Amino acid sequence: MASLRTANAPGESYRLARQTFATEEAAAGYPNAYGPLARHQREQRTIRRALEYIPRGASVLDLPCGTGRATRLLLERGFRVTGADASPPMVRAARENYQSLRHSGEFPDAEDVTFSVRDVMGTGFETDQFDAVFCNRLLHHFAEPPTRRAALAELARICRGPIVVSFFNSFSLDALARRLRKLAHISKRHGVDPRASISLGTFAADAAAAGLAIEAKMPARWGISQQWYLVLRRA
Repeated sequence: MASLRTANAPGESYRLARQTFATEEAAAGYPNAYGPLARHQREQRTIRRALEYIPRGASVLDLPCGTGRATRLLLERGFRVTGADASPPMVRAARENYQSLRHSGEFPDAEDVTFSVRDVMGTGFETDQFDAVFCNRLLHHFAEPPTRRAALAELARICRGPIVVSFFNSFSLDALARRLRKLAHISKRHGVDPRASISLGTFAADAAAAGLAIEAKMPARWGISQQWYLVLRRA
C-alpha cells in the first residue's frame, strides 16, 4: 500500500477507528444488510438518490465496504463493484455476504465483486483507476481536518468521476443531542469523540483542500438527521 507523507499523517481519531473495527467481534456485530427501521430506510433512499449521479456500468469502489451492507444497492444500479476495507475481518464478512447474495440468483448478469484489504490513507490503487467511489460512514470517525483531507485526497487521486461520501452535519437535532451527551461525558473514548459532526462549510473546506468541489447535497432527514450525503468531483 502507498504510504503517507509525514505532513499528512493521520491523527488519533484515525488510529481509534482502525482499532475499533479491526476485530472479529466488530465484524460479527456489524450489520450486513439494511433493516426495516425507518432511519435505515431513509438512509437507503438517500444513498440511491446520490448513486444516480454515477452512470450505469461504471466501475465503483466501495470504501470502506464494512461487511458489504451496500453491495446490493450498488449492484442494483448495474455498477462493476470493488469492495475494500482496512479491516481484514470486515473484508472476510463482506466476501461471505456477497457469496450468499450471488447464490440467491438476484443479480445473474452482474460482474463478480472483488474484495481486498485497503487503507483509505494509502489504498495502493492506481491513479484514476475507478469511475466513481462510494465512501459511506467513514469520515465522521475522523475528528481532525488533516485526517479527513488526507482521506479525501486519496479518494480524489484514484477516482476520475463522482465521489459519493457521507458525513455527520452538526446542523441537526441528532448532532445537538450528541453534543449534550458529550457534555455529560457520554460517547467519549480515549479522549476522542468516536463520531465527529461538523458544519457543511467545514466539510466543503476539507473537500476544497483535497481538490474537490461539492456537486450535490442530500440530507437523510433535513434538520433532524446528522447523516448527509454529498456528491464530490475534482474542482
